Amino acid sequence: MLRSLRLRLLLLAFSATLAALVLAGAAISELFSRHLERRIEQELDAYVTQIAGVVAVGADGALSVTRQPANPRFAAIYGGLYWQVRDESGGPALRSRSLWDVELEAGAPASQPGETSTSTIAGPAGQQLHLRERRIVVSADDRPHTLRIGVAVTREDQDRLKSAFTQDMVFALAALGFFLVLAAWFQVRAGLQPLANMRWGVEAVQAGRLRRLREDGPSEIQPLVSAVNTLLTEQEAALARARDRAADLAHGLKTPLTALAADVRQLRERGEVEIADGISAVGEQMRRTVERELARSRMRYAPGGELTEVQPVADALARTLTRTPLGTRLNIELEVESGCAVAMDRDDLYDVLGNLMENAVRHARTQVVLRARSTARQIEIAVSDDGPGLDPAAIEQLIQRGHRQDQSGGAGLGLAIVSDILQAYGSALAIERAPGGGLVAAFRIGRF
Repeated sequence: MLRSLRLRLLLLAFSATLAALVLAGAAISELFSRHLERRIEQELDAYVTQIAGVVAVGADGALSVTRQPANPRFAAIYGGLYWQVRDESGGPALRSRSLWDVELEAGAPASQPGETSTSTIAGPAGQQLHLRERRIVVSADDRPHTLRIGVAVTREDQDRLKSAFTQDMVFALAALGFFLVLAAWFQVRAGLQPLANMRWGVEAVQAGRLRRLREDGPSEIQPLVSAVNTLLTEQEAALARARDRAADLAHGLKTPLTALAADVRQLRERGEVEIADGISAVGEQMRRTVERELARSRMRYAPGGELTEVQPVADALARTLTRTPLGTRLNIELEVESGCAVAMDRDDLYDVLGNLMENAVRHARTQVVLRARSTARQIEIAVSDDGPGLDPAAIEQLIQRGHRQDQSGGAGLGLAIVSDILQAYGSALAIERAPGGGLVAAFRIGRF
């Protein structure tokens, strides 16, 4: 979930950064174009002023300049930089050598002498020219002459500069975008880290490594942490009440079942064995059904991830079973690796191992073996016996839900309890024939 949120935030940051960079690039390119045009116009105006200072009208009305502008491009034919002076009263125009035999078109007329106008006109060799033109009035032969002085430069120069600037700008903005996205990644990661820590804390609570979430994170998520801790406290209280009710129920049923067992003994003493066996079977069925419902009640309010050592539970069950009539004739072996602990409530582990070992004792000929070994993240536990076993069809029927012989009060009901408990912890029971005969009941459960 956090990974998906992180990806969505990064995608949003990337999209926003890309949109901002595109808009910034367009704005910067437009600003550069305007600045470049103003700079070119200033340069052209300087040439116009320079030509206006050296132009003269002869007695015959012919135009001339006392000094050519210094830029050598004015002398290069079709070199891209041109000047021209035209007398509005008539006569041939005076132009730069770069125009050769071409005369510049007239631009937009200025409204008053001394004002400068800007135009885009067609030039020689198919060039597009940026023209700055000014009208001035000079006197010759005691009469005024209105001259139009124009200086033009090819727009290819501007386009070339704009293209070079755009390329440099794209590389610069791409580098900036990379660093912005990288910064956004660090920011999103740092911003979501408290939620990731909270998730790890919840997992630690589930695994039994913590009882409560740590409240040393940012103030923004403190209400959520406090709410989760309050919920955990209420869950523990509900679990305690459920366990108390289960204990009360077990205590309340113990006396009636004990009395029923006494009645069974009296019936057997009177010789009514068949009736006694029937009542005994019903009593046993009641006892195991109550055990199953008590186990279910505990699972409904199961605590999050209490760690329980396997060895003490297995030892206690082995000692109890060796004192039963069936267990006295068997060899119960425990092969538990040191440090094996499962993320399971102690009572639930007692129910699981107790039912599996009791079932194995019921069917074994000479021995029952409980093995527990640890892997990277799980504990593997198996209980085997050397009894007659079952054929594959019977095993399949035994482990299928709804075909566990719950009404019989035998092994099926015990395995039903085991399956219910393991299912609550995300595990499952597997039953198969042992290589040397008998059955092996095994499951895997998390160690943290």
